[in-house]
Amino acid sequence: MCAPSAAQSGQKYGRNELVDCLLHARPGDSVGRSAAHPSPRQLAMITASHAFPIAAFAPLAPRARAPSVSSFKGELPPPSIRGRVLANRYLTEEILEERAFSVRYRAYDMALNENVCVEFFPRSAMSSWNTVRQAVDKLAALGHPQIVEVVGRGMLAGAWPFLVTESTEGAQSLRALLAERGALDLPHTLRIGILCAKALGAAHGAGVTHAAFCPERALSSDAGGLTSGIEIGGLGLSPLVRQWHAALLGSAEFYNYVAPEQIESLAADARSDVYALGAVLYELATGTPVFAGDAAQVLEAHLETEPEPPSRRRASSELPFRAFDKILARCLAKSPAQRYPSMASLAVDLQRLDAAMRRASSPAPHQSLTSRAAKSRAAVNRPASGPAAASRARTQICRAACTPTAPTLHAARLPPQKSRVGMRALPKVIVNPG
Repeated sequence: MCAPSAAQSGQKYGRNELVDCLLHARPGDSVGRSAAHPSPRQLAMITASHAFPIAAFAPLAPRARAPSVSSFKGELPPPSIRGRVLANRYLTEEILEERAFSVRYRAYDMALNENVCVEFFPRSAMSSWNTVRQAVDKLAALGHPQIVEVVGRGMLAGAWPFLVTESTEGAQSLRALLAERGALDLPHTLRIGILCAKALGAAHGAGVTHAAFCPERALSSDAGGLTSGIEIGGLGLSPLVRQWHAALLGSAEFYNYVAPEQIESLAADARSDVYALGAVLYELATGTPVFAGDAAQVLEAHLETEPEPPSRRRASSELPFRAFDKILARCLAKSPAQRYPSMASLAVDLQRLDAAMRRASSPAPHQSLTSRAAKSRAAVNRPASGPAAASRARTQICRAACTPTAPTLHAARLPPQKSRVGMRALPKVIVNPG
């Protein structure tokens, strides 16, 4: 707890100290919206003068180390589970990666003879696990090709819940792509954004929000990850994000992409994911997060600061980049009502800009007749039509009949045939060369 003696004495604390006190919460701690537990927006407004009595906020969460994987270390299963068989089917192997509130293992599905991934969660996830299972079942029924498929779930020793997903080995996260290549060019950023928006939009249609979308959760199975093959992981875990909200605020995997309303009231909907996707696209296009600084500075910036246009950060004056500025400005609006109402509407604008850039970059159609002489020759060789053309045709026939070498003309006629313009009927003559 924040020191009671200091609170009782009316000691003044700076902005960063108080927000730091809020951020350094233990896993499972929650921060409500009350006088005893103010939201970060309330703290930012109250601390505008950089100093104030802390007496009214004495019951804040206790100080601890910055929340990270180590904060959940005691609640995650021990490394000794390697080699264990889960649900009489999945043989766990080595650790693939550690996330903000989970750890992922490579595993082998002995029933299907294929590799899978097993993601373990802390013991405290049990309180929200039923809601997680419902969300996962909705996604399984959806069966979207751009959402990482959950193929199983279970409980280890009755204490550690886990999810089994399709293997994502060989896939590259957008975080790894950024580390390898830096900022991407605008066409590639747009195409990744379109794929992510479509996948998240499909999940929203099934009633599932992400609430913690970040570059680590977007995987590319395509070479280079630039045109196709994007898959979204971590969907269905929003109940855990809400449960561990206070601890996750200290994780860069979360605070760099969290929407203002999530910081303030823990409420997340489709528009919160729009904000997170906008922040990810901003980082793809510029190579840097929307806001820089530690957790407290970034959270306050999400609440109060307008982001710098990505074209300015990239020092680009190109027209497409300025159009991209407008799209991201709407994604990153502080008020959810001012953002895109859905991922579908965001995808439409991204596709329009992408199509416009494709048209602008494609070569003009080849014109074989460009000179005046060529156009004149084309006009001469063009099939004639109309009454004047019909008259010229009859004249040519008569001239041919008067020449000595002309073939004999028989008087046999076919039924009248209309000219191309349908103005008058012309006789059709059969020519016998014999």
